[in-house]
Amino acid sequence: FEGYFAELARTIARFPEVAAGARFVLVPGPGDVGGGVTLPRPRIPAAFTGAFQQNGVQKVTFASNPCRIRHYGREMVFFRGDVMRVMRKFSIVPVKDVEEGGKKHNNTARNNDKDNKDGDGIDNDDSSVENSDRAEQRLQLDAVHHTIKTVLDQSHLIPLPAAAFPVFWEYDHALRLYPPPDALFLADSDAGRYVRDYGGVDVMNPGAFHLGLKFLVHRPVYGETGGEEGGWGEDEDD
Repeated sequence: FEGYFAELARTIARFPEVAAGARFVLVPGPGDVGGGVTLPRPRIPAAFTGAFQQNGVQKVTFASNPCRIRHYGREMVFFRGDVMRVMRKFSIVPVKDVEEGGKKHNNTARNNDKDNKDGDGIDNDDSSVENSDRAEQRLQLDAVHHTIKTVLDQSHLIPLPAAAFPVFWEYDHALRLYPPPDALFLADSDAGRYVRDYGGVDVMNPGAFHLGLKFLVHRPVYGETGGEEGGWGEDEDD
């Protein structure tokens, strides 16, 4: 773990202007050392981060999870955690259109059964696979909206039982979202990349960088978010 931080510090140090002028904020995730699974998580221990100062990277902040950043009166909340997966696990009412989507898919598959066979009488599953993919995409969109709505309507990052996410009750206020922030970053590895607006709050998930090397760029001054191509506005995947 310490070696990865050292490699990151050396990579940044290769670009003197970036190392001297850029400011880095590193938020610990579920798989990082220190703090266990209880929220909020403390910063990454200093024993693992000494390589940044050794390589001349001075403007780096090791924050807690979640963390809040205020930029000229605009408040941004950053949280790393698989909220959507756990929320679906504890959901009493199924996510919208789950059952309906499944019925539509089954009916479509039955109606197209004859069309899915070639001249040799062998089933061709291309249509079924395509319908299944569409149903999965629709379910994913519904689950994202369900997660965002629950988090912001409940004004809490973890509106779940303690068995799902243990919480330090003395610091539970760090998880609250009232009044709502201007921007909320939910780094959820299960949700994929998205950009949404809910009740005037910009909600976004950059997705996993190692999958496709994609990222988001947020400009708090203008309230704009763009992808890695530099185009501003809605996410290209929306």
